[in-house]
Order: sequence, then C-alpha cells, then structure tokens
Amino acid sequence: MKRPPGKDYNAWTVTNTDFINGKVAMIYTSTAFLNQMTENAKFKLGTAFLPGKVKQAVPTGGTFFVIARDAPAAQKEAGWAFLKWMTEPAQTISLSKATGYMPIRTSAVNSPEMQAFYKQNPNYKTAIDQLRTAPRPPCSASRPRPRSCRRRRPRPTRSSPSSSRRSRAEARLGYALAAPSLLIFALVYLYPVAYSAWVSLYEWDLVMPARWVGAANYRALASPEFWDVVTNTVKYSVGVVALSQAAGLALAVLLNDRTRLGALLQASIFSSYVVSWVAVSLLWIWLLDPQYGLVAWLLRFVGLPGVNWLGDHRLALWSLVLVTVWKTVGYPMVIYLAGLQAIPGDLYEAAVLGIKTAAEIMQAAEAKANEILAKQQ
Repeated sequence: MKRPPGKDYNAWTVTNTDFINGKVAMIYTSTAFLNQMTENAKFKLGTAFLPGKVKQAVPTGGTFFVIARDAPAAQKEAGWAFLKWMTEPAQTISLSKATGYMPIRTSAVNSPEMQAFYKQNPNYKTAIDQLRTAPRPPCSASRPRPRSCRRRRPRPTRSSPSSSRRSRAEARLGYALAAPSLLIFALVYLYPVAYSAWVSLYEWDLVMPARWVGAANYRALASPEFWDVVTNTVKYSVGVVALSQAAGLALAVLLNDRTRLGALLQASIFSSYVVSWVAVSLLWIWLLDPQYGLVAWLLRFVGLPGVNWLGDHRLALWSLVLVTVWKTVGYPMVIYLAGLQAIPGDLYEAAVLGIKTAAEIMQAAEAKANEILAKQQ
C-alpha cells in the first residue's frame, strides 16, 4: 500500500493500478476486481491462497440484503420477491462470471456452467477452494448472525385467563373504534350501490309510481348506441392507461435523482394529481376554447388554423384522453420513482466495474421492479 497523499486517496484504485502497470509483483485485493484485472493486465495473471505462517486462513466479508422490520407489509413482500430473484442461481452465476465474486449459492458453484467456467478460468476457483480455511464469523448482536449462533426459540406457553380476557377486550375496543368508519362507508358507498341495483329493475320517472320490469332495462341496452358507448369507453381506458404508464415511466427515469431541481419538478408534476376534477375541467375548457383559448392563440401565432378540440367528434375523445393523462401522470411517476430509488446501488456499481452497460442494468432492474409492483396491484 502507498501512503495516502490526500483525502481523495483510494487504496483499491492505487494498488490495482500499480499491479496492472507492473510496478508491484503481487497484491492482496478483493475477488471483485478479478475480471477487471484479467482484462487489463498485459501479462499472465495468476491467483493463489493467502500465505499462511502457522495455518492457512482467509478473512471473509461482504454486504448483506436487509428488509427493515418496521417496513410496510407490501414493501416487505416486494423486497423478499426481489431478494429471491437476485439470489437465484442464474443471477449469481452471471455476476460471478462477470466480476470474480464467488457465487452465493452452492447449487450455482456445482452447476455444469460454473464447473466448465472454472475449468477454463482456474483463477476464478481459487477463492472457492480457499473457503475451507475460512473461520466461522463471530457471533455478534450488531450483525446478522449465522445459523450456528442462533438460539432455539422457547416453546410458547399457554396464555393465562387474564391475558385472554385482555386480548378479547382489545379486540372489542378495535371493533368499536372501527365501527363509525365502517358505518359511514356502508351509508355512502354500499347502500347507494345496492339501491341503484334495485332501482334498475323498475321503470320509474320519479313522478308516477315505480313499475317492476325485471331485466327489461338491461335488454334495452342491446342497441347500436350502447356498443358505441362501450367502444368509446375501451378506447378511452386503453389510451389513458397506456399513455399515463409510459409517460410516468419516462418521467421517473428522467427525474431519478435527489437534487433540489429534481424534487421541484417531481412536486410540480405530481401537483396536477391532487387538483380536483372541477378545477381541471374549467382550466382545460378555457385552454382548448376554439376562439379564446391559449392553445388556439398559440396556433394562430404560428400561422395555423384553430381547432375545435372538444366540439369535433374525431378529436374530442382523444382530447379528453390527453387531459386525463396530464392530470394522472404524477401518480405512476411517483410509483416508478419509488421502485427505481429502491434498486440497490450494487447494480449501478456493477456497470462501473464493466459487468454490463448502464442501459442494460437499468432495463433489467426496471423490468423486475415493474414485475413486483404488478403482483402487488
């Protein structure tokens, strides 16, 4: 090691650079740099066990995957799904071959793919063979404990009558506290739905007494106008969902930083989501007015004729789609941002080490984040 010349001194970088440039004949470094060393060294590179005086030994270490105990259940489930994907043999084999890190699965080490790789690249197997000399990690309360340090949980004891009565009292208190909210929910949501279903079976003009007609009202829906309405509804739904998700993902990727400007832009885009539909309707009615609207003024300013966005049947539906996307795009953007910012930094560091390009890392991570979010919805 060289003596640190300043605060920005990086021992890993200096040591590896000196070795690659032939200034030193042997270094003690991490397996993480094995692939980088192999690609950049201009000489035949070899690896060996750490020298041992009394006995062979090797320090072990690394990073840990952690799921916070107090995290919401949905985040714990998503985190567990992501951890299972990250530790699958296919992922750990790819990472090991691209860096030099040891696979974290015994099944990956013993797989035909890795055995063939070790046969062709014996330097990568040195760390695996050296593990038999590694000591067991110490038992400590400040780090995840290995299985050998874990104590057997005591058998649960039968609860006393007083604790049972306390549990029942707490349950009754919980139901009592939730009852007002459940009652309001039933009055403003469940009752109107049930009443509307009952009224749909009658013919009633609100003046004369209601007359039972059964399913006649539903049979009357089978008309050309009804199918036109269904078609327009499908077009509107597909357009809004597709455009809002695509725009939300694009904005999340562009604003995936923690700067003040990024936070300001995120808040500005999300603000439209919390504005009421009444205000949004009034705003866009004025913006799209064919005579006095801002959009019409801009078109006339550049020499284009005005367009009746809401009066032309060919444009009205898609105008509403764009207005809806403008209002709702903030929500998917926030969801995608949460997924992107929860991606471990190791994936981005892997791109720096030359495992994959940054675009490939982002593509794989975004695909997995979308898969986890889709399972929760």
